Amino acid sequence: MSQQPIPQVKQMASSTEQGELPDELSQIIVKSLQLGAGAGGCGMFFGATAGIIRSTPTPLLFSLVTGFQWFGLSSVFYGTRKLAIARLGSENTVTPAQKVTASAIAGAAAVVPVGLILRGPRSILPGALVFSLLGAGGQFAANRWSASETSSEKKTSWLDKKWSPMTKLSDEQYEKILEEKVLRLDAEIAIIDDNITALKAQKEAQKAAGDAANQ
Repeated sequence: MSQQPIPQVKQMASSTEQGELPDELSQIIVKSLQLGAGAGGCGMFFGATAGIIRSTPTPLLFSLVTGFQWFGLSSVFYGTRKLAIARLGSENTVTPAQKVTASAIAGAAAVVPVGLILRGPRSILPGALVFSLLGAGGQFAANRWSASETSSEKKTSWLDKKWSPMTKLSDEQYEKILEEKVLRLDAEIAIIDDNITALKAQKEAQKAAGDAANQ
């Protein structure tokens, strides 16, 4: 009997499904590191400027520490938030409340590595609380902003209502109405010119008749 290829196909499909999560995880890690590198560079520049202004004895060290803090906070926050949202669904399907929860978790998790390395275990709990509130508050504000933009796009003019006594015209309709009014005005002007010409001819005829009678 010949071997059936169905188990092999199922095995390949299952291995593909198992490979989706590591691929998605690797993409999140790469994007987190890229974002962290950009934030770390900005942090180094900010730290160097602040160190020079504050006249610190080691501005280079101050710049490196600030860059590391910005790198750690931004990369861990982004990665944790993306992982939390991926567990709930996708960026377009999760609810605003779930986004707030994911951002709060990411804010708390972002403090852990930086706090352990630079400030010790005692700073983790208060730092996690503060950054969790910041993450949740920032996401809540972003949700409100997105909702306000969506509602403003859905709003229509009161002229579009069926019960409105006025109708909103397009550019083509308005141009057509103006052309009709211009043609009507030209016709009325032509009629007035004809009446004026007829009156002049009548006056000239009456004048000629009067002159003939006087002779």
